[in-house]
Amino acid sequence: MKIAFHTYAFGPHGGWVPTYLVEEAIERTARLGYDGVELDAARPHVWPYDIDNEHRKNIKNLLGTLNLELPAVSGYYFGLNFASPLPSERQDAANYLEACVKMCADLGAKTLVVVPGVVVYGTNWDDAWDMSLDSMHKGIQKAEELGVYIGLEYVNTLWSNLVTTPYLALRMMKQIHSPAVKLVLDSAHAFYNGENLVDVVRLFGKDLVHVHFEDCITGAPETRAIPGEGDVDLLSFAQTLKEIDYQGALTVELWGSQPEKYGRAALASVRGMLEKLDE
Repeated sequence: MKIAFHTYAFGPHGGWVPTYLVEEAIERTARLGYDGVELDAARPHVWPYDIDNEHRKNIKNLLGTLNLELPAVSGYYFGLNFASPLPSERQDAANYLEACVKMCADLGAKTLVVVPGVVVYGTNWDDAWDMSLDSMHKGIQKAEELGVYIGLEYVNTLWSNLVTTPYLALRMMKQIHSPAVKLVLDSAHAFYNGENLVDVVRLFGKDLVHVHFEDCITGAPETRAIPGEGDVDLLSFAQTLKEIDYQGALTVELWGSQPEKYGRAALASVRGMLEKLDE
């Protein structure tokens, strides 16, 4: 399995600094020694409305020059809620999804990671579910056309209240019934839900197209840690991925004031885990 680093580490996620343009984020990831990089479809990285065709070609060429794969792009969803009661926000979210799918195809990314939205207070949960499905419809059609996966990511209840469990993610995928819609698994969200990652991997099986691979601390919600320095059984997680013949990447998704320090330590740790599985 290839190991990637998320550019959240080099952009304003969880804080404003340190922040770098996408080219700098890519180059720093390459210097750390990763196999790939996961880009954030937000400013100042690859907000789809900012980067024209020429810029996209330059980014793709840079990735090739640095021998970095691009397994996925993460869709930015704050203020772009597929399940919003505001028609204008749902339309903006729908347009953004289509634009991101096109950008993924241009950049050569296999998967667009999507959080299907949140239920705004006063909205019926079933109505929010239906609005989310409706808002994503055209983007899914575009993904089918361009050969890009829409990877549905469920998140814990500190982040959302719509698709919060693996069963709901599986239900949404099956209800959409499109070959372009698959599943994403983030070890942090599963851990804070109290789930056994081995079970979730087996539940998702061949529909799992992308993984976020990080450690967490018990009793400290949303405290992510370098793999191997927390309480998540990542070795069993990786072993089960290998058993199902998972072909995607493992993206380390961490952020903080010292991205190179976290990134370097995480890469060494994940490589060590994968080497253990090969013994």
